[in-house]
Amino acid sequence: SVRTLQESLEGNSTYRDAARSRRSLRRLSSLSAQSGQTSKNDEDLSVSFSSVEIREYAIRMGDNPSVSSGPPITIEWKHFNEKIIDIDTFEKNLPPRRPATAMAIPAKERYVLLSGSTSLSRNQLTEQLKKVMSARLNRNKTLAMLEFPQYVFVEEKLELAKRGLRNRLQKDRKRQEKEMIMAALEQDRKEREMRLSLSY
Repeated sequence: SVRTLQESLEGNSTYRDAARSRRSLRRLSSLSAQSGQTSKNDEDLSVSFSSVEIREYAIRMGDNPSVSSGPPITIEWKHFNEKIIDIDTFEKNLPPRRPATAMAIPAKERYVLLSGSTSLSRNQLTEQLKKVMSARLNRNKTLAMLEFPQYVFVEEKLELAKRGLRNRLQKDRKRQEKEMIMAALEQDRKEREMRLSLSY
């Protein structure tokens, strides 16, 4: 059963006794390990494995923005294949441990993996990648703001300048459109007047 906060703070003799017992066992275990002796308590605390269960999962497009470039990949929730191998056989056939750098999958290889194992089209893959890149940019921006508070001030000023420029461009575009419409109407009026004068 789960204890309440009050019970945890006040303590309970049963819990305290169990904690003392565990501490005593650990102390005895470490002392016997130092002296080279094994006790019944050591045997009780030992852990052993008899087999290894290996599961295979399909690969799909991920959403982790931490990748340096290219699409992130992840695995599906459900596995499609499962093997149980004896621990000794597994250990015997285990290849040498790879460094972390050797386990990183290059961006090109991730593209190939995704194109072969998912039902995503090229356009869908591009759209998903845009979302990941946007999340990555937002994360970098947040980190920069946390590290350099003055960056927030500069960012706000830039945003105001961009908004002002956008508004100015929209006004100019609207003015140009209005002038073009007025010029077209004027041209149409002149042509109508000319047609009327020729008809008389």
